[in-house]
Amino acid sequence: MSTKECFTYKTKTLLPQPLPYNKMATFTKSPDSASPDRPSDLKQSLDYNDSHKEVVNNRYQHKESVIDVLLRIQAHNQQRTSHREVDYLRYEAISYPHWANERMAPVWIVNPWIDSIREEYPSDQDKLPAGSLLYLYDSDLATHSLGFEQHAVFGRILDGGWREPGFHIFPFENHLYTITGERPLPIPITTMYIALPEYLVAEEDVKDQLCLSSIGQRLDKEEFGVRPPLRPWIQEENWRHPAGKEIEEWAAGRNDSFVEEWNKQFTYRMT
Repeated sequence: MSTKECFTYKTKTLLPQPLPYNKMATFTKSPDSASPDRPSDLKQSLDYNDSHKEVVNNRYQHKESVIDVLLRIQAHNQQRTSHREVDYLRYEAISYPHWANERMAPVWIVNPWIDSIREEYPSDQDKLPAGSLLYLYDSDLATHSLGFEQHAVFGRILDGGWREPGFHIFPFENHLYTITGERPLPIPITTMYIALPEYLVAEEDVKDQLCLSSIGQRLDKEEFGVRPPLRPWIQEENWRHPAGKEIEEWAAGRNDSFVEEWNKQFTYRMT
């Protein structure tokens, strides 16, 4: 990678192909509980009343989870090989929608609970080379949204990318991205990136040139290491979810249609 390809702090939008910036929408209860039309192929395969219910695919005569069905449909639509949920390695990650800087392009930071032990003994860690299939899940966000926002993405690490302090950033092929655990629907974001801590990068994928920081990483002076950005609920003592009122109503069983509304508004904001 040449010097010109490294990214600087000239603007707040530092990553390639940034998403359009919009403030988090304020949601109001729909006048009726009608949900938007769902794809006909999903109607035939899924029971939307239970996102964890197993369904039977008549073609293959075996039980599939809802995620398996969505992965299969997405693979068909994208004309690529289909994989099942069990084929993906699961890693905790930080998703991008609730970063303080909403102008950032979609980057997932893998394994945010970095500690000095892992950094001191990197050879003991399993590596994630280009081509790895990953299932990234943001449980911290789910906890701070009463279980409503369950951002998860299934995809593949691609070749390329660049190196920053503490992380290597690679393009990430999105196979399936959903934002709610209840009645999950695919979010059509095609451009994504994944930030791997140094100790997870395979030797053949290590980049020599170091670019400036662009994902908000910070220096931990006590541990003398680079750490991921702080989440807004850590930075702000009285942080409240932008759709906190609607989520509380949903959790109380009074606003079931908000699931579809949130998916619709999020898709509009991010694509």
